[in-house]
Amino acid sequence: MDVQEAFSVDELYEKVKDYDLVLTVEAPLADALNNRLSEAQLGVFASTPKRLIWNSFGNEDLADERELFIKVARETDLTWKESFYLIKNILSCWRETGRLRGILDFEDFDDDSTKRVISVIESTPNLYSALEDFEVDEDLSVAVIGLYQFNALDEAVLPGDYDVFDVFKGNEIELSEFSVFSTVTGLIQGIRDNVSRGNADDVAIVISPDSGYSSLVKSVLQAEEIPFMLGRGFSEDEGLRTILSLLRLSLSGERLRVREVQPVLRQLGLSVPFVHNDEYLNDLEISELSEFKRILRKARDSTFREVLQECEGLLGDLTQIREEFNEIGILSEEVSSESVNRLEYYLDSFDIQVSGTSRGVIIASPKSASYIDRPIVFYLGMNSTWTHKKPEDPWVSESEFEEKNLRNFKLLLQNGEQQHYLVRASSLGEDIIPCLYFDELIDGTLESFRDLPNKEYWGLKQVEGQGFEKKELDVKTR
Repeated sequence: MDVQEAFSVDELYEKVKDYDLVLTVEAPLADALNNRLSEAQLGVFASTPKRLIWNSFGNEDLADERELFIKVARETDLTWKESFYLIKNILSCWRETGRLRGILDFEDFDDDSTKRVISVIESTPNLYSALEDFEVDEDLSVAVIGLYQFNALDEAVLPGDYDVFDVFKGNEIELSEFSVFSTVTGLIQGIRDNVSRGNADDVAIVISPDSGYSSLVKSVLQAEEIPFMLGRGFSEDEGLRTILSLLRLSLSGERLRVREVQPVLRQLGLSVPFVHNDEYLNDLEISELSEFKRILRKARDSTFREVLQECEGLLGDLTQIREEFNEIGILSEEVSSESVNRLEYYLDSFDIQVSGTSRGVIIASPKSASYIDRPIVFYLGMNSTWTHKKPEDPWVSESEFEEKNLRNFKLLLQNGEQQHYLVRASSLGEDIIPCLYFDELIDGTLESFRDLPNKEYWGLKQVEGQGFEKKELDVKTR
């Protein structure tokens, strides 16, 4: 299968290395270009528009989407769902049109609630206003990579004069053949056989977090003690999940059976034999459970602050959770079904990232970035979960949206010096639908991965201990 050839990161660096400032919306590309600097440089070399703002404003507090939501929820009588809905749409329209009040041009949003939220945004120093007002020094030579990826707010930071560099060449190249596995186990074994602690810093795995492969890959890497980098969300924090489960159980009433609390007990390191599963928790006389039962009883009549204080004896330091609860104004609230529902809605709505490891295998989502600066890249699944959902917002051009994502997909497929495409053609007798962008690449309808150049692996025997064909790589340490 042929695809328009993309410039490698090294080739892009050679094109832009003599500029004062390089702008891209791809944070991984900016990082990769900065990593190739042969000597330290005063000021910023490669950056995204957002990073440029953060660097320029230093310690000045600029609200992002989440902080604007919190402010709207506190300063208006809108519900949390209404606040989130309006913030999300106002900012989306602002990004696409370049105007904060652009959303009022659409009849469904030209109302008092939208105007109230806009007033809060206008009175709050924020990232998006800063993007709109920022001016790059006209004396700087500026290179822009991948202008098609910039939205209207991104473009607002560009100076009057700059040079644009395309990410594609004028020719096409043929992609490597696909490895088609008959079983999930075989596909995961393909990763196990080819990724090790020795090459972890040279490897990236592109995998949809919505697929079943994601947790399996992480389990394999953990079992083999192979370090990996994965953006971890605050909502994934084990302590937080345990507290939410405990609150739900507490609000369920007194007559809880042991089977209902077993998951939380396991998270707390408490063990109750399954023979007790059908018994009521309060009827069970086991000394190790006395503290747990006391917290359950007390939680429903406590504030969130008091619940956290009670749980620290079982879960350890909960400072980060306490700070997050305080920021959204829920720390002093009484625990109730309504307040827990609001808390869970907030956690589901915002992807709050926490720091993780900075070395090992990169695990990347196919929808989050087009550049991955690793010499060996594995692409897993490549099914319909890789396709971006078509926009419903009236201010987004569907054709431009689809064209941008198709070009990004072409870029994604060409990362690294080695690309390995690991897929399954069917599951439970049904064909697995390939990512929609393949249809555009072949100018037709791709019904099965078997219709592409491929090598099939049946069972484990054909892949066990062999690994994929390997090339000698001259990997430079940066």
